[in-house]
Amino acid sequence: MRRYPYVVIVLTTIALAIFASSCTPVCDYPATRVARVRLVNAMPDQEQISIWLNGKLLMDNYPYDEPSNFGYISSFQDGTPLGAANMGVVITSDAAGKDTLIHSTVDLTLNLQTIVVMGRARGAGSEVTRKVLLLQDTAPVVQSEALFRFVHAIPDFQSLDVYWKGHPTPDATLRYGVPSDYLVLDSVVSIKVTEAGNPNNVVLLIPFSTAVFPGIIATAIIRGRSKPIGNERSASLFLLSDAGGGNYDADLRTFGARMMNATRNISTLNLLIKQHSTGDTIRSWVPQQRETVLDIPVDSLTPYLPLRPELNGNTTVLNSTEYYFSTNNVYTTGGAGISASTLDIRDSFMQSALADDRFTFVAIETAHFGDSTKKLDHLILKDTMGTPSDPSFNRVRIVMGNPDHNSITVNFGGRTVTMAIKQVEYFDVPTGSQQLKLSDGTASSTQTISVASGRPMSIYLLPKSGPGTEFPIKTIIE
Repeated sequence: MRRYPYVVIVLTTIALAIFASSCTPVCDYPATRVARVRLVNAMPDQEQISIWLNGKLLMDNYPYDEPSNFGYISSFQDGTPLGAANMGVVITSDAAGKDTLIHSTVDLTLNLQTIVVMGRARGAGSEVTRKVLLLQDTAPVVQSEALFRFVHAIPDFQSLDVYWKGHPTPDATLRYGVPSDYLVLDSVVSIKVTEAGNPNNVVLLIPFSTAVFPGIIATAIIRGRSKPIGNERSASLFLLSDAGGGNYDADLRTFGARMMNATRNISTLNLLIKQHSTGDTIRSWVPQQRETVLDIPVDSLTPYLPLRPELNGNTTVLNSTEYYFSTNNVYTTGGAGISASTLDIRDSFMQSALADDRFTFVAIETAHFGDSTKKLDHLILKDTMGTPSDPSFNRVRIVMGNPDHNSITVNFGGRTVTMAIKQVEYFDVPTGSQQLKLSDGTASSTQTISVASGRPMSIYLLPKSGPGTEFPIKTIIE
């Protein structure tokens, strides 16, 4: 019995020695033994996230926009050192840690690493896209070529194709949440990203010259949404420097512009763009964008053009951009285009935009049926629409683009509105089959509309193309 105190003392001493020798870097190791990580919020519908490691707050209210103090961190929020260990990670939408979005794990080491949080935070199927990606930031040796490692973080697509050499075939194909190797980008004038296997669906197009950045080594995170809802972010390219201190390089953001050809029979209508403040002549933006802006058929809606806003100091505010509806195809490989005096311009207008804005420019017919003249007007639609708070409803935008009637009475979802040309109305309607009733006072028509959940819908009321017994309105559903 007398030996028990001695045994307890010995065992306690051994235990303390083992604890001290196995102490993780969060204890008292010097700073060189501490893990260092960068954080990237790539959740397009979550302006801020909070990151917790092993139940301890690493960073709260971390923004989608680049923070002013971007770079590697080596401590928790309370200032204690960040240890190198396999840790449970929890991502929440709030600093209190109550609204959990993601449960995962990260294996932090003494190497430089980047944590990328991606996916949709809300909505049906969003849990499939939520992901925490841990990147090992072991950059290659600096050389004369530009080296890019791409990360596909757009939750709308399983895979993306990336083009930078101007060839018809992609230079790289990316899988969602899987980083590429470092790739040599030489002689680059733009980086184009499309849906994999569908080159006509341009997701991102960024003018970018590697000649300006010789020897750059970067991680390029492709984030945002292809078809944003409400305040969600549009597709953009977030560049991180992987050399030196690893601080932030650039957030190359875009706004979206698309065209609806709502004319009666102008089947070769083009949308031409001129950056007003730079004094450029009219051009179809860049050559790779050709298929989305030229020769737009009647009753056709193009995909969004992911355009880069002009820089105004350090902000991404578009000073002003001019748009032209023209029957001339002015596509040129030189990029400068041709003078406006040589074009068959039917309508022109200006529109300013911020990054992440979305617009639909509608080419509106103004000539009545039977009038041989071809007149155009335009309608600018801001597409930043949210959905109703009740998930069993969806928002439907109805656009009146028919010149043949002074007004059309629209009954939809229990609401009746009399609409004139260029008038736009919004209806919150239960999902499922709904009846759309149209009347011009002498004739009427009832159509069954399938209202799906998710993204808001648009219904365009357009002029008929020829004589017949049809109700004199064509209904085009986006």
